[in-house]
Amino acid sequence: AHAELESRLRRTSGEVGIDFARMILRRQRTRWGSCSAAGTISLNVCLMFQRPEVVRYLMVHELCHRRHMNHSDRFWQLVESFEPGWRALDAELLKGWRHVPGWVFPA
Repeated sequence: AHAELESRLRRTSGEVGIDFARMILRRQRTRWGSCSAAGTISLNVCLMFQRPEVVRYLMVHELCHRRHMNHSDRFWQLVESFEPGWRALDAELLKGWRHVPGWVFPA
């Protein structure tokens, strides 16, 4: 998962022209990703169970936080410049937990 997601993040970073310092992978129950002020992009391993288009949107979203560390209008305009259909992809991602098998989070 780490090799696959890091490769895709690097490719997306090159496409949008926004860099990042490093990527870390986590197994989280509530977040798909995050971006630190230092440029570390954290991605949830559960992204492996999402459609590639949804994963790309999440990566664009986190990379755009490198320019705007908030969810301001300017942030969303930047996201939309790279991913015009972001609203539908965001809605799909919000429901994406149903695609994550139960064995990922054992009781």
